[in-house]
Amino acid sequence: ASLCTLEEAADAAQNVSSALMSHSYKFAYLSGLTLSANVLTATPFKALEWPAHTYADWTATLANLQAALETQRQFLAMTATQGFNLFLPAGLLLRMFFPTRKLGAAIMGAAIAFFLVYPMLYTALVAGGPLAGAQRGVMSTWTGNENAVMRDLPLIDWDKPGDMMNATRGVDGKDLAARSLNLYAPVSAFLGVLNLYALVYPLIALVISVVTAGALAGALGTEMRLDLFEMV
Repeated sequence: ASLCTLEEAADAAQNVSSALMSHSYKFAYLSGLTLSANVLTATPFKALEWPAHTYADWTATLANLQAALETQRQFLAMTATQGFNLFLPAGLLLRMFFPTRKLGAAIMGAAIAFFLVYPMLYTALVAGGPLAGAQRGVMSTWTGNENAVMRDLPLIDWDKPGDMMNATRGVDGKDLAARSLNLYAPVSAFLGVLNLYALVYPLIALVISVVTAGALAGALGTEMRLDLFEMV
């Protein structure tokens, strides 16, 4: 369940990142567009330069969060395949000998904690999380902007000043600069949720798992006494 959640979060980050990069490229292109009419020169989309940079920065942040999600996914995959198959038997073997008793107990405790406690805690923390809703909020806003403003721009004949001027009037009339602000709220919400999935929840699960591993190591590393008199 944890692996599926991480894969879903990574896919959501990739979809949002691709959408933001698409707008960033188009806005950066438009922001540098200059129109000249005799002695008058205008840059009608100069205001789009800042949103273009902001969208690119968001894409870089999403790439870092994707790396964190993938790191956690690889760690869980390693634990799932080797936790009980390799580390637990190795710890049990070391536990059998007195010089390596505590080391073996520590390995056994870590294997149990990260195979059982860590994924269960992470799954419990993300259960019913708002990731899907946050992604839908971003993509619906992006789709609305794309359909309303950006869809017909590739069809412009850039060699015809008249067509360029008409397209400029049409796009400007739809207040493209104001529309670019519509993504700020949903993207901020999405980044907040993704930070929980990629950083906060794993840290909580990691701390509790380490404490559990330490407690198990202490319990498994003690000597077994069968002296009934001392027990009484």
